[in-house]
Amino acid sequence: MADVKLSKTLSFILRHGANKVGVTMDSEGFVPVNELLALPQLRSYKLQDVHRVVEDNSKQRFLLKEDCQRGLLIRANQGHSLDVANLDLTPITRAADYPTVVHENGTESYSFCIRDSWRRWRHFWNEENLQRTDFY
Repeated sequence: MADVKLSKTLSFILRHGANKVGVTMDSEGFVPVNELLALPQLRSYKLQDVHRVVEDNSKQRFLLKEDCQRGLLIRANQGHSLDVANLDLTPITRAADYPTVVHENGTESYSFCIRDSWRRWRHFWNEENLQRTDFY
């Protein structure tokens, strides 16, 4: 139960509330773990609790990395409502650069994707004369 509370608190702060609680997020969305553990709502947790929550999260909501100057850093991997400038993403500007692209959804989403989502993305596959059969 404590891990669920820690995970939810980390999610809120890292996705929506860093400014509200007064922690500084870098351009990649990372926050020093020691700053988080100094917050009143997280003071009862230890570093090993954060490691456990990150490692045990089946949805991989968080990423930890070591920084030689700022120590251990954490970020949310998805769902930010905060402005995060650089999530280490590479824009796809030419389809030829990526001859095969894979996007994974659960089987429960497949019929929706086939039925409704194609309309939104049609311009990508029409531009390169791709057919629906080119998608797996």
